[in-house]
Amino acid sequence: MHGGNPSLSIDITTALSAAGGVEQQKRLIGKWLDKDRATARAFWDYVQECGGLAIGDWKLVADSAQVTAVLQDHAAFSVAEYNERMRATSGRFFLGMDGIEHDRDAKLGAIIPSWNRFNQPSYPDPDALRDVHDTAAAVTCSVLAGLARRTEIARLTYARAECQVKSIELFGPVLDACAARFFGVPGHSAYSLFAWAKDVTWFHFRVYADKQVDQSPAEHASAQYRQHVLSLIAALPPEPRSGEEEDLPADVKRLREVVNQLRRLLGPDARDEDVARNLIGIMMGSLTATFKAFIEALLVQARQLGSDRIAWPEVAPSANPAASGCPYAQAHALPSFPHYDALIATPLARAKRGSLDTVYRKYQGTSETMLGNLTVVPKDLVIVWLGGTLDPAKPEQQDNLFGIGVHKCPGMDMGKAILNGVMSVLSQVRGIDAPRRRAMEGDLALVFDNVAALKTLKPGSLV
Repeated sequence: MHGGNPSLSIDITTALSAAGGVEQQKRLIGKWLDKDRATARAFWDYVQECGGLAIGDWKLVADSAQVTAVLQDHAAFSVAEYNERMRATSGRFFLGMDGIEHDRDAKLGAIIPSWNRFNQPSYPDPDALRDVHDTAAAVTCSVLAGLARRTEIARLTYARAECQVKSIELFGPVLDACAARFFGVPGHSAYSLFAWAKDVTWFHFRVYADKQVDQSPAEHASAQYRQHVLSLIAALPPEPRSGEEEDLPADVKRLREVVNQLRRLLGPDARDEDVARNLIGIMMGSLTATFKAFIEALLVQARQLGSDRIAWPEVAPSANPAASGCPYAQAHALPSFPHYDALIATPLARAKRGSLDTVYRKYQGTSETMLGNLTVVPKDLVIVWLGGTLDPAKPEQQDNLFGIGVHKCPGMDMGKAILNGVMSVLSQVRGIDAPRRRAMEGDLALVFDNVAALKTLKPGSLV
């Protein structure tokens, strides 16, 4: 392998050699990983064929077994870099903590419906997951019905107006509704929470984050998010006296429950700032990665022959690869997520594309170690390809989409339920009525040619 890959349209070896130094090489790799799915996949294929890649103190690993070993060894491979970026913006959070400190704060995940804990007692709640699913499905139906009405109105003055929706216009209201119902935090608008989280997580999780370019928007978004949550907490009414009745909005009641639970878990010295910091971290961790999986899955869906129209695969209600192949799902008798399995997990596994496709850890061992043919020394940043651990033939690996090891997303089950709800509605628009994909202003848009098809959608429910 000489690094010539037609998907990347350049010779990788030549490009790295011409970059002019380690920092320039890192910046170039960062651009490749950020650019698009095809470019990132081509680069990781190159790393895999090279048996790993060393760029200064960066050690890039694509071998599935080695990636899994790194992410499961949380004693030697630290999330300290995430911690530094979180500390500078949204505040410290347990997904950026190691060891005892992580174990202590991870209990805050108890506020997540059907909280998932890796290698520890988990808290599956089938009824909560059905509620999550039904909320996501109902909002999706509402958004698409509203899109149909707006298109019909637009066509009164312009007959060729398209029925088009950006992915965030479709999924943003779903995330906002779930944030309000299950955490008690609605956004300023249906898109506010997502917009803030996007700027924050872009800085947190990019391998090559430009601290001059990326940190400032993350700081600004974090400040807005924090002030929003703090204002909601400050406005909470006191608990009613025994026997008193109160007429409060459901989201206000839920936020009071969440805040009280977090204060109990944080201890008597917890401030509103501590509550808000952890609540924001949990919400971003549970909801933002869910949107990333949604958009990635739309991008890899097969096309109908000769067009950009999506060819949805058939979904058998009784087919549940996760429940049949995943020990976690089996052990806890979780509801089946057939639309998630068929339309999210399977196509992403086939494309080897993780929700967070690239993950990094800082090696904190006391002596050098080997990863394949790479020598790793203390303080090296080990960058791994999470997508490379996905295999559609191995359903037990499906959950790798949400990470591996103790830092796997604690909102994994919630994310599956949201995605199943959205896809169970969206995939009803099939055949010649199925949406066409269109790249638009840095986002993915869906275009529906048959407006009437959006008026007959039903939310359904989990079984």
